[in-house]
Amino acid sequence: MRYWQAFALATYRNPIVNRFLRTGVGSAIFASCYDFYKDALEVPGSGGLARQIHPGEWVIDVGANIGFFTERFARWVRDGGKVIAIEPDRRNADQLRKRLARRNLNAVDIFQGAATARNGPIFDF
Repeated sequence: MRYWQAFALATYRNPIVNRFLRTGVGSAIFASCYDFYKDALEVPGSGGLARQIHPGEWVIDVGANIGFFTERFARWVRDGGKVIAIEPDRRNADQLRKRLARRNLNAVDIFQGAATARNGPIFDF
């Protein structure tokens, strides 16, 4: 699996590929590949996790990225549940919003920011 991770990171860091991934088509391709990678290689069969999350419960997804787990959590907590998704990267948070809107998943509150042990800014610019 490390070979695939190294290959994916090298490809993602390529300036031409990175520019393409910022387009609508590139973004959609990336999301599909990302979901496939997560589902097939990183967390195959997330059924064990699904058994821990019940309808009506609340889930916090820290580092939600583009929403692989956020989407699943939103489906699993249906019927009065809520997902709080925290994602610091603006582009990822935007992709997450679009993804959830396309799938009509409304039980998610998205916060663009980071989860830390203290209040206030992390960096002084």
